[in-house]
Amino acid sequence: MRRAAQREQRVASGVAELDRWLCDQVRQGLAASQQAGYRHWDDIAARMVDAQAPAWLSGCGRWAAVPYSGAGWDGRLLAEYAQLRLLTIAYRRQAELPPPLRDTVRSRIGFTVRQADCAGQRPAGQGPLVRTGAA
Repeated sequence: MRRAAQREQRVASGVAELDRWLCDQVRQGLAASQQAGYRHWDDIAARMVDAQAPAWLSGCGRWAAVPYSGAGWDGRLLAEYAQLRLLTIAYRRQAELPPPLRDTVRSRIGFTVRQADCAGQRPAGQGPLVRTGAA
């Protein structure tokens, strides 16, 4: 139990740091991301490893390539930043989320969600089943 609590604390610190980093990126302007190069992304990726939030690593390479991806890159990068920001907010407010959504948020950060915990739950983001017509 103690190790789990320590990991939660490390992840929470990493999420707070990522949130500050995202705010800095927007404050500095998207063009700064294009000029910063890949090292810019490597630093935040290393911090997420230190924070024991490894799932973000898979996205770092993708995000780093966006500023060099051609026309419209700025809109795509802003969309990536927005998704990351939503994830950081959702993690901080996970106690308020319904279990399926909380599990999705935690798995996107890098926590393992046991299959038994998901049994019988609808995937997050899908609305209720609607039945039309006669049965």
